Amino acid sequence: MLLLACYWWLLCAWLVFCAWENTRAFAKPPLPDPGRSRWPDVSILIPARNEEQRIKPCLEGMLKQDYPRYEILVLDDRSTDGTFNLVKAIGRRKPSMRSGRRGRAPRLKVLKGKELPAGWRGKPWACHQLAGKARGEWLLFTDADTWHMPEMLQRTVRMAEERGADVLTLLTRQVTRSWMEILV
Repeated sequence: MLLLACYWWLLCAWLVFCAWENTRAFAKPPLPDPGRSRWPDVSILIPARNEEQRIKPCLEGMLKQDYPRYEILVLDDRSTDGTFNLVKAIGRRKPSMRSGRRGRAPRLKVLKGKELPAGWRGKPWACHQLAGKARGEWLLFTDADTWHMPEMLQRTVRMAEERGADVLTLLTRQVTRSWMEILV
């Protein structure tokens, strides 16, 4: 019985330690800096294969970024659904008046993916193609089924710069609907 109690307390102590470590390791990005005048160019790179049903919220969030210097490149990785046409249509839309830009959405470009070469896997090949077309000082890779708040890009770049990071990985808040998703 004493052994079981010791095991229980060690397990609880370990879980508390892990939670404390995670709060340090997974810190939230800093708040946006509205007074800042110079921001680096960022290329947002989105590989997409058969994402017609999921990509629209991602692109809408990216087009509303409160960030002055960015481009969005979507690589349609040989989709068999309407992904390519949907992204082209979103790219032709006029930006909202809130963004202060007129005309079409020049920040969004859709590219057709090339045939998969031997020795490559799908997503790394799509990301490689995107990186080759990017013009930004920073590359932000994201999946097509993610949602982004307007301040995401500003906060992410600021965090990377403050940490002197060459690479930064962010974990997003997950939308969970079932008990199994919550558990995982």
